[in-house]
Amino acid sequence: MRISITSILVCGLLQSLLSQNLLAFSAKEIQGKWQAGSMTMSGKPLDTDIYELVMVIENQKMKLTYIQDDFAHSKSSKLELDDSSDPWSIILKPSSSEKKSSWIYGILKLKGKKLHIATSQPGEGRAPEDFKSTAQNKADYMVFERFKD
Repeated sequence: MRISITSILVCGLLQSLLSQNLLAFSAKEIQGKWQAGSMTMSGKPLDTDIYELVMVIENQKMKLTYIQDDFAHSKSSKLELDDSSDPWSIILKPSSSEKKSSWIYGILKLKGKKLHIATSQPGEGRAPEDFKSTAQNKADYMVFERFKD
C-alpha cells in the first residue's frame, strides 16, 4: 500500500513540474518588445502612423506605451496567461490598482511572427469571444510585430 501511495505522489509531482515547464516555454514565445502594426478600438481603426503602440512583455509583466507626436504615456500590468486553451486567455491587472473592476480580460494568439490580442474594456469581467473589434462588443483588437530597432 505504501508503494502505491508513493507512486501516486511522485506521478502528481512530475505532472505538476511538466505543466509548469510547458507554461514557461509557451510564455517565452511572447516575451520581448512588440510594436502594433494595426489597432482597432471599439470598431474604429486607429492610424498607426499617428498613434504608435509599443508593448514590452517580461516574465509576468506587460508594459504598454502609447506614443503620439512627442507625447508618451505608459501603463504597466501584471500579466496572467493561460495557455491551456486556444486562443490563450489573459488577464491584465494594472499595477496602479488592485481593484478587480480595473482588470482587463483578453485573448491572445501567436500566428507566425504576429501576435494578435483582443481585449475587453476594464471591468467587463470577460474576454472577447473572437479577434474582432466592433462598436457592439467594444473590444480592442491589436496585431503586433516584433520590434525592429
